[in-house]
Amino acid sequence: MRSVTVLCVLSMMIAGCAGRDTQQIPTVMGHDASSNCQMIQAEINANNKKVQELADEKGLKVAQNVAAGVVGLVAMMMLDNS
Repeated sequence: MRSVTVLCVLSMMIAGCAGRDTQQIPTVMGHDASSNCQMIQAEINANNKKVQELADEKGLKVAQNVAAGVVGLVAMMMLDNS
């Protein structure tokens, strides 16, 4: 019984680490040659905003993984005491 519980908890923790598919980003875009300073600045701002969104998302995912680990530990302790 204990090994089944441990296996279930580990499976949930591993599933929580799954990420999204990677997106290939080209190093050169078709509009690069005709971009002016305003267009480049707008693209930099958009990239910075996306980086911040991804950093916030990563922080949330870490918190979810920690919470899942704590729940798993509590469940194992409860089963050991019964």
